[in-house]
Amino acid sequence: MSEAHHRSRANHGHNGLGSPDDPRCPPAGVGAAVLSGIEAALLGWALVVVPTLIAYAAVASNQWLVSTTWEDAFHFASDLWGAALGAQVVSTRFSYRAVALLFVLS
Repeated sequence: MSEAHHRSRANHGHNGLGSPDDPRCPPAGVGAAVLSGIEAALLGWALVVVPTLIAYAAVASNQWLVSTTWEDAFHFASDLWGAALGAQVVSTRFSYRAVALLFVLS
């Protein structure tokens, strides 16, 4: 680097690492963007799974649901969330794929 470049960094308080023109430094806001993306995905998933598990808890004592477990209800809720986003749902008897509804992201 040139002497003028080093002086301009010294004048602006940059020591090289973490400066705006350092290629090893990610752009500002990347961490917040990644965190908000993960948060949106998990909150969207929870908005589908939690009510489904509450509904299962309300009817779990029904004699027709004796063979259905909490794990089955959890998998059904997760499959429902995935189907809303356009994922393929595979069952023992059939495979289902729908157009992404994206109701989770609204």
